[in-house]
Amino acid sequence: MSETAHRTNDSAPGGERHRQFTCAKCDHVNPHEAALCSNCGSHLFLKCKECGHVNQRTSPSCTECGHRMRRSWWDRKVAPKLRAPRRPITPVQILLLVIAIPVAFKVILFLSAGKLPASGP
Repeated sequence: MSETAHRTNDSAPGGERHRQFTCAKCDHVNPHEAALCSNCGSHLFLKCKECGHVNQRTSPSCTECGHRMRRSWWDRKVAPKLRAPRRPITPVQILLLVIAIPVAFKVILFLSAGKLPASGP
């Protein structure tokens, strides 16, 4: 859709060409001087966080410095959790783990004891 972000209107009075921008959210065609979509109210332009240049919302990267305009799903959702500080394991958690493993093992043995086929002739 980035190719349809620039639309020109050749039928303007006096043969003057006016640049119009299509909203990335609702596909409404807005006049060239609009900063917000007149239909849904979303921003038509974004400011680059690296150099401050104003770019169209549909641009994947800044036309001035080449910096990516949006963060990926990985950068927004997963990466912050991977970089988050880890809390140390407490003695209570270790004690619960030491108790839970043998109990789970005994439960599995108890449940499987009656279901094993008899071995031998």
